[in-house]
Amino acid sequence: MSQTEMQYEIKFILDGNQVLSDEHELRVDLVHLDQAAHQQLDIRFLDTSALDLYHAGWILRGRLKQGKDQWEITYKKRIELTENKNIEQAMREMEESGFDLNDPLLNKEVDWSGEHQSLNLSYEVKVNVSALHHPDDWKAVFLKHAPDAATEAMG
Repeated sequence: MSQTEMQYEIKFILDGNQVLSDEHELRVDLVHLDQAAHQQLDIRFLDTSALDLYHAGWILRGRLKQGKDQWEITYKKRIELTENKNIEQAMREMEESGFDLNDPLLNKEVDWSGEHQSLNLSYEVKVNVSALHHPDDWKAVFLKHAPDAATEAMG
């Protein structure tokens, strides 16, 4: 996959003092975003209290959109891109660590925020809402649906 075929997410870092009103809402005259189009989400993350998964480059997230009856469970692995590690090198590293880069369920994206860039590989599965009431339920669901590359990290 070439860099031109790669999906990019570009984040702009804004100074809250300049773009928020005194009521902590976006100043529409500057940002030009429709705040009425927002959607409430219930988001939960799975990690240890020491953030071991996060420090290993993993983000395990459950997200429930308002009015939906299934959680979106996402397994995301991030690898930093630097002067010494480009996208192709990061893809090879991910493949060597167990990712099947040809898997149609694998989403590949470059996350670009200021001077920080990372290659993100993620899998997403849907899980019925009723199955997730207790933290142990969450761990069981994450382990049950985890791609092979994530199983070892969650051990």
